[in-house]
Amino acid sequence: MDRNQAEPINVIWNGQDIIFMILVTLSITISCGFLLNLLLDYLATIYPNLMLYKSILLNLLQFVTMLALSWYIISFKYNLSLKSFGFRLIPLDRILGLGIIGGVLICLIVILTNFGLQRLVEELLNINMPPQSIISKLTNSQNEFVFLTYVLLIVIIAPITEEIFFRGILYQYLKDRLGVINGALLASGIFGIAHLNLWTFLATALGGLGLIIIYEISQSLYTNIIAHATWNLIIVMIIYLVW
Repeated sequence: MDRNQAEPINVIWNGQDIIFMILVTLSITISCGFLLNLLLDYLATIYPNLMLYKSILLNLLQFVTMLALSWYIISFKYNLSLKSFGFRLIPLDRILGLGIIGGVLICLIVILTNFGLQRLVEELLNINMPPQSIISKLTNSQNEFVFLTYVLLIVIIAPITEEIFFRGILYQYLKDRLGVINGALLASGIFGIAHLNLWTFLATALGGLGLIIIYEISQSLYTNIIAHATWNLIIVMIIYLVW
């Protein structure tokens, strides 16, 4: 086998695994969010700035939960290696090349799509499109530490967790049952919906589709994580320079 050619991914996902991961992650996030609210409300009387970190803590909790559930399903339920799941070490230059170039192209497509849609919505409906909530929190950060923590979430944590779930698990499941094209379209649509912003749905879904294309080319989640991180990093840099 050519050194640059990755082995095919051989995990056959069960729909119950996906539902299990979603329900457990949501349950833990909601229950811990409730407890965290009570705790922070109490501590805020002593340390008022603690409420600034609520969203950060919940995102970290989701990250840990998703990683733990993925590890459990891969290693214990199916007794598989991370390599068979999609974490393949293809040549580093290929990971970085595909990842960085792909991330830049995806970011460009997303920006142009959002810009075009924003102009259209403003002209037809006279409505200003709201940004994603995480972007709003980033732009409204009240100190440098909060800003840098959100950058960590957006550039490192989000790419890892989202690539594991959306490309490593969800897309593989849909691809096995619907084929590459239908699976890619549906997985991209779900990726867009999951970001909970109607106005940026199309651009986010296109970004998700671009990440699936990169996944199909490289067959490695490492490449996808680099591409996703590059996309998010460019957005963060634009926000930092503009705002």
